[in-house]
Order: sequence, then structure tokens, then C-alpha cells
Amino acid sequence: MYASEFFGMSSDEEENTWNREEIENILKISNLKKKEFNSNFQVSGWEDDNDGIIEESEILWAAENGNLISTKNLLAENSNLINVKDRDGYSPLHRACYNNHPDVVEFLISAGGNIFAKTLDLWQPLHSSCKWNNALCAAKLLDEGADINCKTKGVYSKLQLNTVRHTPLHLAASNGKAKEVLQLLLSNFSLKPFLKNDNNETAYDIAQRSGKYYKIFEIINNKK
Repeated sequence: MYASEFFGMSSDEEENTWNREEIENILKISNLKKKEFNSNFQVSGWEDDNDGIIEESEILWAAENGNLISTKNLLAENSNLINVKDRDGYSPLHRACYNNHPDVVEFLISAGGNIFAKTLDLWQPLHSSCKWNNALCAAKLLDEGADINCKTKGVYSKLQLNTVRHTPLHLAASNGKAKEVLQLLLSNFSLKPFLKNDNNETAYDIAQRSGKYYKIFEIINNKK
């Protein structure tokens, strides 16, 4: 069974119809201020472009905001935009994954989007999907052969003088609402559920303090 079949996906979502001029106006008004999260798990952003709106910013914005039509149009004009990255290393595919736009994810993959693309912290698109419980996006990536056991570089912690590398399962376990992604990952035969991060923690260890869905791990743990 394909990961996508696990969820019974449909393609009925309406496509946004913003045109390129509207995107440029929105980008100018918003000034594209970088958004940051006060945690060890960051979502990338970009700085102001003082030289004007550029194609790279447009496709990153379109992918992050689920604008499929604009994403298609931009790539039709310049196919080299497919794997551009922002200053943190996030590609259009990363952005579509962490903001849960499975239709954009599917298109980007079909257009040559790199499912193994890495950010500066070694996040792959699958990490972005799993951290935010975007199960449909994760399923599409897994169907295309994404590495279910890939590890991040981690984020420096002032409390712990090391970097903590996480698998997609670790990241999903840290989200107390990630039931769907946990079910998806734990049902995959390629998963190595007992991998540890640099704090010597399995995903199950993290899940126990993150919410009620640690019980999903019990089936796996009983087979250990």
C-alpha cells in the first residue's frame, strides 16, 4: 500500500487564482519579514529584498502559500527555479511541506523538486512535513522514496552543549497533535523506530512527555 492510499487522498482542493502582479504587491506590502519560532525547531523565512522582487522570492512565496497556479506559471517561465533556496536552505518543496499544501508538493515533485534537499540544519522536506503533522505531504514524499530515517543536524542549545539530531519520527513525536503522521510513519516497514538522537532519546521517549499519542508506539515497543 502506498503512503497516499493510507489516507485516501483526494484532489478536490481549489487552486488559488492570484496572478503574479498580485503576489508582487503582497510581497512589497508585507516586506517579507522573517518569521521565527522560539523553540529548537525553526521555520525558515527570508529577508527584505532591497533590489526588488525577484523570481526566487516569488516561487518561495507561492509554494509556501499554496498558490499552485502561480507556482506552475513561474516554473513554466524558468524551470531552474524548481530547487532554489532561501538563506536558510529551504526550497519551494520545503515551504509547501511545512505549510501543508499537498497539491503544490505533488506538482513540485513531478516538476523535479528534490525530495532529498537539505537546509543548513539538514532538514529535508520530510522533516518539515512530519514536525507540523502534515500527513498528506509526508505521504507523497514517502511514496516518492524519501528517506524515512534521515537525521537533522540539530540546533545549538545553551543548556546542552551539543546538537541534537532528529529523525522525522523524533520531530513528529515532539508534536503533541501529530497523531496522523505518527500513524503514517509507524506503519512504514522501512522505519527504524528505535534510533536515538544525541540526547540518547528515542522518539518514544520524546512522545511520552509531549502528549497522549505515545500510546501509538506501544505496538512497536511490544515487538522489541
